[in-house]
Amino acid sequence: VYSLLLFLYLLRSTRSKMAAKTNNTDTDETKTADNDDAATANARSVNHQIHDVAIGDLPTGKSLFVSPKRMTFKQNEKNRIWDLVEAMDAVAALVYHKEKQSFLFVKQFRPAVYYNRMRKNKLDEATFSDVVCGTESVHQVGCTVECVAGLLDKAKLTPLQTMQEELKEEVGYDVPADNIQFVSRYRSAVGILGTQTTIFFATIDDSMKIGDGGGSAEEHECIESVWIPVAKSKKFVLENDDMPPGLKFAVFWFYQSHPELCKSLL
Repeated sequence: VYSLLLFLYLLRSTRSKMAAKTNNTDTDETKTADNDDAATANARSVNHQIHDVAIGDLPTGKSLFVSPKRMTFKQNEKNRIWDLVEAMDAVAALVYHKEKQSFLFVKQFRPAVYYNRMRKNKLDEATFSDVVCGTESVHQVGCTVECVAGLLDKAKLTPLQTMQEELKEEVGYDVPADNIQFVSRYRSAVGILGTQTTIFFATIDDSMKIGDGGGSAEEHECIESVWIPVAKSKKFVLENDDMPPGLKFAVFWFYQSHPELCKSLL
């Protein structure tokens, strides 16, 4: 009972502090001369807040997405045991808007991040600096900013086709295959997952906009578009930790591979 009361106190304290921070934010910090009016106009207010939180053990065989496993093996003639999680491979894209000279990311609540903050009593930490543009939602601790991404859960679709579907679903852009460039692949959480993520670079413009995005209604996804001007993206990825390493890699890949798009901004 004490733990529950402490958790509820921390959760209410978090909301009060985040609301106060939002009210006192200097709006000039979230603007750039050419891009922000357009970015804000395309932003959709999203309510990320959660309630009635309960955490328990995973019922055996009940998850559609992960499956805990135990692997036994011999190494140097020694018996070893390793617990791991079977999960699906994924795709992700760094999305660059030419006219806005900005990256388009997504913000969504991640229970695993929330849980790890909760068990370390860090529910009152601010998660994003003031360089985020175009967001009007109430912040929820546990949210992360990420590249547009999705699981390879449809056997008939290639990684590129899956990426196109995710761009439509999450941010509302119908991006031709010619505008999507393969970047690299990497392995996620190699100590427990080892799944492969394929990273793309997608170039968009306003002509490709077909909707608001927001994620799958069937899966009750709550996804918000977040615009980060290229000129502020390096500061953003270096000063914030609530984002996957793939996003940080993709941004620095952009600086390395497309210096012609950065000269006038940095």
